[in-house]
Amino acid sequence: ELKKDDLPLARAHWMLGAQQLSAGAYDSAIASFQRSVEFARAAQSEGDELLARGDIAIVNLCRSEGTD
Repeated sequence: ELKKDDLPLARAHWMLGAQQLSAGAYDSAIASFQRSVEFARAAQSEGDELLARGDIAIVNLCRSEGTD
């Protein structure tokens, strides 16, 4: 477990979500991006929160279009 502040954890979960998205692991990607949202909110980083929320939307688009 990382012993870091909220903003680095938000970014770490975002990077993990991006890797999962590129591998087509949509459920895992959504979970990672959602964790990123939670840590970004705790860090009061609106930009990081919006980035993760946007990526959740991208995952949902990929899932609905059957994109790998």
